[in-house]
Amino acid sequence: MTGKSWRPAVKREYEQAVKWNKPILLFVKSLIENEERTPELKEFLSELSDGSGEHVIRPSTYQHYRRVGDLKDAIQKSVSTEIAKFYREPVYTLSREEMYTLGTSIIRSAHKRLYLYQRTPSIILGARDYLAEDHTKYAYEKEFNEVLKGWIDTNHKADEKEFLYLFSGEATRQEIDQESLADHPDYIERLKQRISEMKNLETKSGYRFRIGLVDVPISGPLIVGDNRFGLWLLGGDDAVSISQENEKICSILVRMLRAHSQKSLDTKEIFKALGIEKE
Repeated sequence: MTGKSWRPAVKREYEQAVKWNKPILLFVKSLIENEERTPELKEFLSELSDGSGEHVIRPSTYQHYRRVGDLKDAIQKSVSTEIAKFYREPVYTLSREEMYTLGTSIIRSAHKRLYLYQRTPSIILGARDYLAEDHTKYAYEKEFNEVLKGWIDTNHKADEKEFLYLFSGEATRQEIDQESLADHPDYIERLKQRISEMKNLETKSGYRFRIGLVDVPISGPLIVGDNRFGLWLLGGDDAVSISQENEKICSILVRMLRAHSQKSLDTKEIFKALGIEKE
């Protein structure tokens, strides 16, 4: 709760909630004539409203109040909503398009962390059909990649944000061979450039943003945000996935993915693993 100033206790509470990825319920007292907020609070609320602040996390609840009775009702409803989230039914999809749309929504709702595993990395290979100029058929996959790139560009400079992108070296190499992508030098050069850009980002971000190869038997892609995850159970056009808003499961999945990201390969080693550079 805040009114005219960004009190130290409230600020510390907000920072701890961000640090531990906890729901944030923000209640701002409406001012009357001749009352004015401090510059610090004005700046925070402004960045919160327009999304311009690098270190500002959008809260689960952001409400204004004037009377104590209004505040009491707002707190009660907000807390009830947060409790209800733990009992929400899982969401499922039955098509590839629905699956990617689900993944896109998880990326958009992630503020602090984003962990992904894809057998073949769409952000590196590009949207299908890989060599086509027009990706109308797979527009949802193109949108997924664009939203993901936007999330990376927006968040990689913020110290509290983290990103991990894992993919299968073997499956990606098979995809490149199956689609005869190596027969197209321009495409391979763009692919190498995407990998190099991602690896350079590791250093720039102090290794908070990382990519890596992993070859473990996971049935389908996996995406984990702050408190929502999506797990792809089947691939192909009739893809099946399940998603739920559950912070505890998200934290478990994050630990599992971290366990498979200890070995870091340099750019040339990744090129060789994918068969796009000679030994």
